[in-house]
Formats: sequence, structure tokens, C-alpha cells
Amino acid sequence: MNSHKGTAVCSVLSELIDRNTGPFLDRRDGTSYSYEEVAEEAARIGSFLRKHRIQRGDTVALAMENSPEACILWFGLLREGVAIVPLNPILPDEEISYILRMAEVKMLVADTRFADSARRWCEEVPSRCEMILAGDAPWKRYSAADRSYVDPDDIAVIFFTSGTTGRPKGAMLTHKALLANVRGCAETFALDSSAAFASPIPIFHSFAATVCLFLPAFLGGRVFFHSPRELDAFLQGLSSLESPRIVVAVPSLLEGIFSAIPALPNCRFIVSGGAALLPELRRKIEDGGNTIFEGYGTTECGPVIASQNPSAPGRPGSVGKPISGVKVSIRSSSDDELPAGTTGEIVVQTPALMAGYYDLAQATRASIKGGWFHTGDLGYINDTGELFIVDRLTDVVTVKGISVLPQTVEAVLLKHPAVAEAAVVGIPDGAGGEIPWAFARAKEKETTTDPSEILSFCREHLPIYAVPRGLEFRDSLPKTITGKVLKRTLRQKWL
Repeated sequence: MNSHKGTAVCSVLSELIDRNTGPFLDRRDGTSYSYEEVAEEAARIGSFLRKHRIQRGDTVALAMENSPEACILWFGLLREGVAIVPLNPILPDEEISYILRMAEVKMLVADTRFADSARRWCEEVPSRCEMILAGDAPWKRYSAADRSYVDPDDIAVIFFTSGTTGRPKGAMLTHKALLANVRGCAETFALDSSAAFASPIPIFHSFAATVCLFLPAFLGGRVFFHSPRELDAFLQGLSSLESPRIVVAVPSLLEGIFSAIPALPNCRFIVSGGAALLPELRRKIEDGGNTIFEGYGTTECGPVIASQNPSAPGRPGSVGKPISGVKVSIRSSSDDELPAGTTGEIVVQTPALMAGYYDLAQATRASIKGGWFHTGDLGYINDTGELFIVDRLTDVVTVKGISVLPQTVEAVLLKHPAVAEAAVVGIPDGAGGEIPWAFARAKEKETTTDPSEILSFCREHLPIYAVPRGLEFRDSLPKTITGKVLKRTLRQKWL
């Protein structure tokens, strides 16, 4: 049985592990790390960081898969007031190197399987970026450090999220903001220390970090993290856990799970986010006897903005009502508030709002106006206050909860000698998310227009989830009078 000392006294994230006792991070072998063990290990990490001259306000990047040890490292860094920069290790080298330079990262901690890549990334950073292998766990040789002062307004995590500028933007979330988001989730779902979670979402995703790491710690609950690459092993581990779990996933992972089994075992209920949940998938899940709630958020807002929940399951197609402490407004292009049922841009006022984009003051000002965050998403609120997502203002393609910039994919296509023009759009993947699909115009004298050959070229230069699933050649691409490609026209047959 876990012991929980209440939530009012907590002002920074690392305090979450100090005030709880009992099991926290479940291992695959059925054992778990207790809160006491995590706190002790985090204190040792503090001594290690000080020895390596990493101090409050510095940035440390992590290239690690889901594991209890990765979670412990997060709390060790947060305890020292270090800003964490979670990395998606399968991004192109040049994009990760850009993130390391942009965030002025001083240390990169990587799993052993990413060692060679991590060395390359660090070599591309002009200033010194030390590479540490997490598998060696060098901090275990250190004694526990006294607690450092950390301010609630210190940056806790910098999540790099793809936008429309062609480069990733680092959304800076403070300890205070993240605590506000988990508090809102806890109140909305009426959760207590009996809550136990399980998730295969990568921890570098803000949805996983907030809902599956910080929220359980806030409650004094427990969590079972697993790799999304091994769903069979995740299901085996889930079925063997001692208490029913709140399973947190994105629709594409749920599609993979429910294509193999009719119902999730040992499941209290499911929370889906990161992409739209198709009605067919929802029906399949509910017909199997599982309960599912759909939510909505953006990294810049903590990320959770709204969600269906046990006391307000919501109408089909909605993402529920704003969570506790959050306000949502639907605005016109002139920023006027629109009435219920009218579609406009979704703007959000939340105590979990980011401090801004790292070193991008202009982009910050463009997205935050008068304390309201402009999401770039289109939606409406019905007469009962439920939020419905309609479309995106941007053309970003969401693949398994990860944003893919069409401009990035198009730039790779244009490097191929056969391609004169290219356009990439998102089309439904059958699981509530999207996949990238490419259109191109061939160069006049080029005879090599084999789509499979060009897609193979893309695989050499893009992460697998960003590679177009198909390529169609056209004599010309539809454009506006100003020359802008009409991507909605290209997507028309899937609408």
C-alpha cells in the first residue's frame, strides 16, 4: 500500500518523490522501484552532476527508451534544477544536432544502443557536449547529495515540437506549469494514490511525461512504462501487474493492440490522446468491454487541455471539456470570440502554459497573445461545453502522435534528381492518426520516375515515420494564383 502526504506542499517536481512511500516504477520482471529508492538514486545523480559541473539552469538531453532507470534520471535532473531536453532518437542526425545546439545542451545521456549516434550528435555541437552512457550508471558510485534550491519558475523540461517554421521549436515548461497540469488532470479524473498507470508511449513525448510520469508521482501512485516496439511484451506485462491499470496510449498503438486481442487485460480504463480516435476503433474497444476516454492537448500547454473522464464521458467525437483550471475559447481570424457551435481557432488559457519557445521570442509572441495560446487548430464548443476538433490551420502531419513537417519531407524529395516539385499531405492511417503521402512533378528530361526508388531514397534521409507511404506523379500540382500548392485539393479523395 502506498502512502501519500498530500499535494498542497509540493512546489517543484522533484518533491513528488520525497513525500510518497511504496512502489512507484514497475519493472518488467514484476518487481518495482519504491519512492524511497527513486529518491535515493536521484540524490546520487545530483552528486554525479555536480562532479561534472552541471548546475541549476543548465540543459541536459536524454536519448533513452522507456524504462524505470530513465524515469529515475528525470527526477535526478529535476532535483538539481537542470532543464531536461528529451530526444526522439530516430530523428535525422542533423535535426538532433540542431536541437542540441539550439538548447545549448551541456550533457547528453544515451542508452547504449544509441551510443554511436550520440557520439556523432555531440561532435556536431560547437560547444562542449559530454556524452554519458546510461547503461554504465556512473552515478551509482556517488554518495547522495543534499537537495539543491529549485524555483517553481525554473524550466523543468524543454520539449522540442515541430511547428510551421521548418525547424523544431523548444517549448519551455516550468515546474509550476507541469504541476498545474497534473493537478488539473488529477482533479478532473478524481484520482488518488490508488491510481496505477501503464503506457507504451515514448517518454520523450510530453503526453507520456506529464500523464504517465508526473501524474502518478503527484498522486503517490505507480506506473509501468514499456517500449512501443514490443506491444506483445507490453500486454504480457500488463496482464501480470497486481492492480488494474489506467492505460494511456495513442490511437495507432491502440489499433495495434486491438487488432491482436479483443480487450485489454487488467485495465481500469483507457485514455487516448496525441491524435483523433476514429469512431470505428472506439466502437471496437468498447464492444470488447473496455472503457475509453479521449483527450486533447498541445505540448505548449502542458500538454493536457481537455478530456473526457469518468464523470463526464462526453458525446462521440468530442474530446471532452477543459480540465480543471483551463479555459478554452473559439476565436475568429480577427480574434473575436465565437458562439457555441461555430468553428474557429482553438485558443487556450492555462496555468500550465509554456514560458515560451527557447530563444525564439518572435515565435512566442505570435502564439501567445494576451495570455492566451493560439493552438493553430480548428474546432468548436457545443452547447454543453464539450470541445470538438475539426481540422488544423497548419499542414503538419501527425504520425503516431509525432508531428512531421511536410516541408522537411518535401526538401528531401527535391534532392532526388527526378523530382522538380513536391508536396506532402497527411491522409488517414485507419487508426485515428495520419500518414504522409507525397505528390510530385517530374523533371522534363528525367526518365526515372519509379516511386519505389524515390521512396527508398527518402528512407535514407528521413526517420521511418516521416517517409511517405505512397508517391504519385502528376503532370502538374494544383496551385493558387500566387503559386501556393493547394494541398486540400490533393487530399480530396481521402476527405
